[in-house]
Amino acid sequence: MNKTENKDSKTSAAFILSLVLSAAAPFAMVPGMYEYVKIPQSALIQCTTLLILLVHLLCKLLGEREISLSLNLPGLFFTAFMTWSLICVFIGINHYEGLIRWGHWAACGIIFMVLCSMGINENQGRHFFWGLSLSGILISILGICQHIFSIDLIPQSAGPAATFANKNMAAQYIVQTLPLALTLFIISRSATQSLLWALGSALMTAYLIYTGTRAAWVAAAVELAAMALVLILVWRNRSQLKSVARHKVISSTAGTVLFLILIHSGPGGMGFYLQDILHRAASIFPAPVTTNSEHSQISRPATESKNHRIAIWTNTIEMIKANPIAGVGLGNHKILYPLFQEAKIKDLAFSEGSQLENVHNDLLQVLCETGMIGLFLILASILGLVYCFIRKARLLSHSFSAQMILWGSGLSLLGIFINAQFSFPFQMPIPPLVTAVLCAVIAGRDCVLRPYYCRIPRHVAVSLIPIIMLLLGGMTLIHARLIKSDFWLWEAKVCETQNNWPCVITASQEAYKTAPFRVKPLTLAARAQIESGKFQNGAKNLELFLSQYPYQMNALMNMGVAYIGLNQHRLASRYLTQALEIKPDWAKAHQNLAAVRMAENDYQGAIVHFKAALKQVPDNPVLLYNLGLCHFHLKDYSKAATAMARSAILQPDLPNVQLNLAILYYEHLDRKDQSIEYFKAALKQTPNLPNAGHIRAILEQYHSMNRKNQ
Repeated sequence: MNKTENKDSKTSAAFILSLVLSAAAPFAMVPGMYEYVKIPQSALIQCTTLLILLVHLLCKLLGEREISLSLNLPGLFFTAFMTWSLICVFIGINHYEGLIRWGHWAACGIIFMVLCSMGINENQGRHFFWGLSLSGILISILGICQHIFSIDLIPQSAGPAATFANKNMAAQYIVQTLPLALTLFIISRSATQSLLWALGSALMTAYLIYTGTRAAWVAAAVELAAMALVLILVWRNRSQLKSVARHKVISSTAGTVLFLILIHSGPGGMGFYLQDILHRAASIFPAPVTTNSEHSQISRPATESKNHRIAIWTNTIEMIKANPIAGVGLGNHKILYPLFQEAKIKDLAFSEGSQLENVHNDLLQVLCETGMIGLFLILASILGLVYCFIRKARLLSHSFSAQMILWGSGLSLLGIFINAQFSFPFQMPIPPLVTAVLCAVIAGRDCVLRPYYCRIPRHVAVSLIPIIMLLLGGMTLIHARLIKSDFWLWEAKVCETQNNWPCVITASQEAYKTAPFRVKPLTLAARAQIESGKFQNGAKNLELFLSQYPYQMNALMNMGVAYIGLNQHRLASRYLTQALEIKPDWAKAHQNLAAVRMAENDYQGAIVHFKAALKQVPDNPVLLYNLGLCHFHLKDYSKAATAMARSAILQPDLPNVQLNLAILYYEHLDRKDQSIEYFKAALKQTPNLPNAGHIRAILEQYHSMNRKNQ
């Protein structure tokens, strides 16, 4: 056995683990959890990566070989980026959000490093193409069945999502795997394989259309156009092209027919769906945006994702201007975005029920969170990879299939890079893993020459073994706790929809106790405690949550409500004011702050906030009634009666509104006829009023006077 063969055999275990991981990771999901896809996928990738590293080192040591670390250009720049990103974790307010992202990127970086150290030849690259393409085909088949047959065996947040919970995330995976299947179709020599990859490519393309994900459509269109151009450049021998075309024409025809059948199929059976597809595709092109001088505001509905993205990107640029060099800290864009959600363009989608998680542009997010330093390092990594690509393309000019493996990897990376300008694939578990594998295919053995290897002394490698084992055990324990915590969190969410507050408190406290590094469950516990009248406990949990998420508007308002319940009006006013600084037009916060002002007998201040709330919800009977009470206390009886009368029209059974209107008209406005009607309505609504006898006497006196007058 020669040296190369021996090396391949000794590293085969790590290679097989890497191959299985990349193909199987998309199917990792655990129903019954809150994040039933993202957490299991992250856990599988990170723990298996450490196992791969351990196996790789053991194989090296057992083989009594020199141990070396690949130092190619993209790897060096990416290592520098990861080092800087780790510093940025501690620049930010919230370290947890940064660490979970950094840990996953680091795991994918280890995969890249290990595969580059092995040296990925053409045959091994083909194996990765096989695994990823088959995985993409299976995902597509599942997604197609969900779309056409409405199969709901697998939970979905936005379908058809296959195993990804959200169809947009599934579309990202198809963007990465479609060029690989097309490449295998092009280089396959047997009729069976040609048919497999032709049909598989048709399935993936059809499923991509079913998702309706426009960012993925753009990326896939660029991939297909680039693939056609590559074939024109690579296939220079016309006789070779002719022979290949004869070999694949049947498979191509079968794939085309399958694709046409699928795009004209839907939940209602066969139909003409092409018009809907074209209409969706036409919406990719930008529409006009109107602005005003003070705060630009998208003129179209906030539900349109294009306009939402424009608002996010524009406001994120303002964040970058405030922190240009080092950024706001890795994972901290969503922590600080509430302060900037109206900085330039008012983000109409930002609300109590919908708050931003990602920028929908990964390069912009990198710039915002790691600053110009981080952006420079990640762009340098990309340029280093381009350098490796060009160099390897020259080395492989003699081999058509090797060239196509290289081009397939490059086009897949190009597609996900384009998708990342409109989405957030690199904030998710799977795309970074696939990217790491394909980068290793490009920057493998044929690109990295011997001088670019760094030798590692054997005693250093031996000492790394127990460290990696400890890291593997610790990582497994952390993810096991996180998964268990997420089960409790889902139970708390379900109980919240049922207003079962004792259940919410128990489940959310268990979720936090299981994984105390994750404070998200505390918001659920706090809300349930406030709803149950346990204001002190609620305030304590919210204080801990706000230490890591200080600008979360819901938590700030709930903190204000808790202090209202504790009669600590100064603190309540402070937190409610902070919530309004983030969302000035938030009706609930204005209503609660008005209640604080009323408790402080500041009725004029309360009127200001009631009116601000009524601008957002003009037909809210409770707000109108309380506005009337404020005017009543200020002895502005006419305005009080106007507000209360409107409230009574909107909700006649609102407690006390009929009675107070009657008193207003009878005692303060001298409109006895109108007061009598409201007295009658009050008695009808609540016959056992404390002053019912007095009201009946008034009514009797009124009717008696009427009889005399008659």
